[in-house]
Amino acid sequence: MGVKRTYAPEVSEMKSKLLSKLKENLRLSVSEFDESLKDYIDSAIETAERETGCIFLPSEFTLTAKSSIDETGYYPADEVTSLKIDGVEVDIEKAYISGGRVCVQTDEGKKIEVTFDAGYTILPAPVQQAIILIAGASFRQPVDSVETLPKASSNLLKNYRRWLR
Repeated sequence: MGVKRTYAPEVSEMKSKLLSKLKENLRLSVSEFDESLKDYIDSAIETAERETGCIFLPSEFTLTAKSSIDETGYYPADEVTSLKIDGVEVDIEKAYISGGRVCVQTDEGKKIEVTFDAGYTILPAPVQQAIILIAGASFRQPVDSVETLPKASSNLLKNYRRWLR
């Protein structure tokens, strides 16, 4: 199965706000570390998404496969925007999204390409704080540790955790 993710235009503004909050949290007033901090934020977002099974940044996903797609892990998925079978645009009603699961079925051997939107348009405050804590911990202590997440971050993300399959 092929997966392509394209971030929505508002993601750069969301990341910029996270950078400002992270710098405030770390009490940094200079821009000397901005590039490193941006990398830490990207890693923290990826970690939060992996730990919870949620898509936090608004994105457009395109999944491609043969015959059927039955994939989880795209919560909150909003709506199917395009469906192609063997390269021909078909009615999007043939695909459905339920609880982060994307499903499409077609005849054996036909190529499916489904495009849909997923993610939060506004990051919930606990998720923002968890991302800042994860990025901040990585910045302050950039070495490997036994813990995967700071305890506070884990607690902030627990209400967003999705159980897949």
